[in-house]
Amino acid sequence: MNETCQINIRLLPTANRAIREFIHQRGDLLNHILKLFETVDLKTVKIPDMRAQREDGSRLASTVISAFPLKYHTQMQQIARKRGCTMSALLNGGVIEYSKMLRKQKRTKSADNN
Repeated sequence: MNETCQINIRLLPTANRAIREFIHQRGDLLNHILKLFETVDLKTVKIPDMRAQREDGSRLASTVISAFPLKYHTQMQQIARKRGCTMSALLNGGVIEYSKMLRKQKRTKSADNN
């Protein structure tokens, strides 16, 4: 039986733009986040400072991911606890890193086609 949960994450403007761009181009947010788990090492990804963004006047976006696999939620909790950060901060770091990887792949493909 696949157990799922719902998570509510706060997003920095950079991560929010990356997620919205991905949804616009490819659709499903859940699949984007699951691919992130397969691609990005959350144990080493740079953790952004969530407080600094609020101090500069920018607002954090918030989004809900439904039917999120419980095994990934548990894994993310454990990694965040070990790294001393929130799950939102960890996921923001992962989203930012994953979007950089996607852009780099896109540039490489574009250069190969020319």
